[in-house]
Amino acid sequence: MLAALHQLFRRLLPDGGEEVAMKVRALPHSEKGARFVDVDLVLQLALEPWRTVRSSWEEHAKFLFQQFCTVHRSYLAHLTFQSHRASIY
Repeated sequence: MLAALHQLFRRLLPDGGEEVAMKVRALPHSEKGARFVDVDLVLQLALEPWRTVRSSWEEHAKFLFQQFCTVHRSYLAHLTFQSHRASIY
């Protein structure tokens, strides 16, 4: 489980997922033994940093769209005009 978390967060987080791995190691063990943890708790721990990464990507995409949306709007206006013009004839 720890290897999967490291692989997932290796390039996405500054610490490479080490903080998440430490939190997983600190989870209480299940009744099956010291090597077993509740998968639901692990997933909850993994979702927090993933949401942060996804949110920052979303903010960056919105920023890029706002920076370059004049090209997009111009293109859409041209398409709308052409389709409107075709429906007249």
